[in-house]
Amino acid sequence: MTEFILPRLSPDRATQLIEEAREWDVPKLARAASKRRASDETFAVLGKANIEDEALDEIGGELREIARRYGYPDAPKNRTRFDIETAVLLHERVPTARGELLRREVWQYFSCALAPDIVVWRWRKEGKELNPDRFDGGVRDCFGRLWRRADVLRDERLPDPWTPVRSLGEDNVTTIIERPKTARHRLLVREAARAFLLRRELVKTSDRESAAEELLRQMMLRLNRRGAHMAYSALRHDEVIAAVADIADSTLKAFGVSPVDEKRLISQHPELEVVAAAGDVDARPARDQSDGSLLKKIRGLVGRRG
Repeated sequence: MTEFILPRLSPDRATQLIEEAREWDVPKLARAASKRRASDETFAVLGKANIEDEALDEIGGELREIARRYGYPDAPKNRTRFDIETAVLLHERVPTARGELLRREVWQYFSCALAPDIVVWRWRKEGKELNPDRFDGGVRDCFGRLWRRADVLRDERLPDPWTPVRSLGEDNVTTIIERPKTARHRLLVREAARAFLLRRELVKTSDRESAAEELLRQMMLRLNRRGAHMAYSALRHDEVIAAVADIADSTLKAFGVSPVDEKRLISQHPELEVVAAAGDVDARPARDQSDGSLLKKIRGLVGRRG
């Protein structure tokens, strides 16, 4: 896919459009968005061509097509499914470098100028004022948060890389990717998601409230704590899998639930089987295994505390 430069909103322009969006209804916002041209906005000078208005209009049309399947322009029928399909679309269809999509001003353009009607439709609730954070390009931005979800959780090791994105709930995603100490390690985050999805049904019989969500929360807390003694980025692919599985199973035990052999779990959930290694990790030279893996050595030093 050819990469282009995307438009960016200035702070004053973003503020103006956010105020309009919070006051106008969905049809009026859609009409205004259809008249805007990306070429009227600011583009960074990065040595690549600016994206054409037609290409952005096409993406905006695809976003509205997804929204219509879930009730747009009337009340949303299934916000979760809308979010999942939109996350996949944004990751696959926005033609630019990843670094561009990490910029707040780019997502402000999407939420304030390209499709503010979708933001209002998705987030406005009767009797409540719409939070401007849904337009500001940050971690709660309507579209930016979905692209980041797809970028972090898409797992090419699995038969269908989109399985984690489609299987995790909103609270699950927040628990996993909004913890800076672990979220910066892509393989660790993806393995944590996979380990949780394999085990979440095991706590269904627990008398704890929201047992699956609590299982994941405790898993991530234990991963953070063990990270104080273990450099996850220094581990090989198989060692990351083993480390996360160890923490997931110790968390199950704390819930009073007996762990299940991972091969048996995978037989029940074949969509979560690892069929391709993480090349960026496996490309590292193999370590001398004569006296045990690095993971085993660390376990010997710090024990099995979560």
